[in-house]
Amino acid sequence: MSSCKHRSTSKWNFFLEIFSPEAKVCPKFTWRLLNVYGVLLYGVSEVMATLSDRAVGFLMMAVALSVFTYYTTWVVVLPFVDDDHFLQRFFLPRYFATAIPIALGVLLLTLIGVFVSVVLIRDSFRRKEKLKAK
Repeated sequence: MSSCKHRSTSKWNFFLEIFSPEAKVCPKFTWRLLNVYGVLLYGVSEVMATLSDRAVGFLMMAVALSVFTYYTTWVVVLPFVDDDHFLQRFFLPRYFATAIPIALGVLLLTLIGVFVSVVLIRDSFRRKEKLKAK
């Protein structure tokens, strides 16, 4: 039975050693690594996105591109367009160009804070239960 010791301490060198043709690596470790990176030996892709994953990814990219284009036009182009131009009616007042991102940022930070608080509170309850059980 072969030993599963790794020859390199550097992550990058170790990755190159695993995927080189002369690699002698523990098969169990290799398959775990393949599952993590989603590639076969020699860099051939094994993990393919399903059709629904691709559709969701395409939809997410389309929404992100649309929001980016809309916001960039709103913030960069519209200040140079006359107020009575027809393009102005498709956009909110410029005040909201800063108010909406600030509100979304505050909301995001609040949700992150609530999540961290819930995790810490649950962890403290579990620790107390373990102490009571002992």
